Amino acid sequence: MALLTDRVLLAEGKNQIYGTQFVVREGEWVPLRLEDEKNVDARRAEAGLPPLDEYKVMLEAMMRGELEID
Repeated sequence: MALLTDRVLLAEGKNQIYGTQFVVREGEWVPLRLEDEKNVDARRAEAGLPPLDEYKVMLEAMMRGELEID
């Protein structure tokens, strides 16, 4: 649900709230616009998601082909 919520918010020109949507900028994966970035990990925890830093590491590994998602 968090993925869909963030995608819809960004499509509407708003900031994402869970930080699930990333892009590569200058060779680094960074989250797209975030609402209240200071509290994003608390919102992620409430949704059963890992902290943003851990998610970024997982995303980078997946994109390098080092991690498969079932």
